[in-house]
Amino acid sequence: MRILAWNCRGLARPAARRMLRELLQSHKSDIIFICEIKTANTDKLSSLLQSFNLVYSALVPAFNKAGGLCLAWTPSITVNVVLTNPWMINALIFLNSEPRPWQFTGVHCLAIPTLKPVFWHCFNEICSSFDGPWLAMGDFNAVLAQTEKRGGKPFASASRNAFRDELETCNLIYLGFTGVKFTWSNKRPGKTNIQSRLDRGVANSDWCLLYPQTIITHIPAIALDHSSLLLDTHPHSEFRPRPFFFEEMWFRDYSCENLVANTCLSSMTGCVTEYMANTISESDRSELDMIPSPDEIKDVVFAMAPSRAQDRMDSPPSFFKRY
Repeated sequence: MRILAWNCRGLARPAARRMLRELLQSHKSDIIFICEIKTANTDKLSSLLQSFNLVYSALVPAFNKAGGLCLAWTPSITVNVVLTNPWMINALIFLNSEPRPWQFTGVHCLAIPTLKPVFWHCFNEICSSFDGPWLAMGDFNAVLAQTEKRGGKPFASASRNAFRDELETCNLIYLGFTGVKFTWSNKRPGKTNIQSRLDRGVANSDWCLLYPQTIITHIPAIALDHSSLLLDTHPHSEFRPRPFFFEEMWFRDYSCENLVANTCLSSMTGCVTEYMANTISESDRSELDMIPSPDEIKDVVFAMAPSRAQDRMDSPPSFFKRY
């Protein structure tokens, strides 16, 4: 099972919508939690989620273009939403493979100091209301140690200790991570750059025993300030080598021309009919024998958008236009 959690910082931005689409396409998730959608019109979001089989969802609309939460899931699981408020969505997860449900809480703790006690009061009530496996993921807007921040003023020790105390009160364990060290950056250059690990996944011992192989990966967002979290309960059960895709940014490297000439282009031999099984009819074979001319192929490729989704192609149209 895969769970994706991300503070998108506003889905009205084209970059955020593109990133969400890429995340959904690349990491076929069973559950996703998105916070700070910052839009009251959720029709487009629901349509996008449904196109990736996330047909069920619970939404907390933004207020005055601030906040907003979304929890969505696939038909393969049953989700009973228990609580929604501006800071969290709490739900029970029912799986055919498990004899009892477990609890999931998607969180977004605001950075406003006066509102943190309200958040933790709600969080502790959730803790006391359920006796079973519990997982919480999202933006806690706090760090556990000074090593989880780089640049800017140090986090106050009182703030770090308060966060740690709240997790201990709820008997929650930090699940760790793979990938980039920090999940948030102010994206400023040089000495003004600040990075922190504000987003994480925590769980109680019952949940950890239920899914002992769980791994959380920080997926960086190059043009956005928050990385997403991808939790995988069985990361090694369906291992497949990642297919090769040509990246447009490689055009910037002067050595790319020689590399393509010496490897990619030299290996492009053969004909598509060599890879077809001999199970087609004579009429089908006649149509296949009508191979389009190089000019026809060129016209089709050049008519494509340069960065069109590659799907199962090794390289985008811009690669073939260039070489």
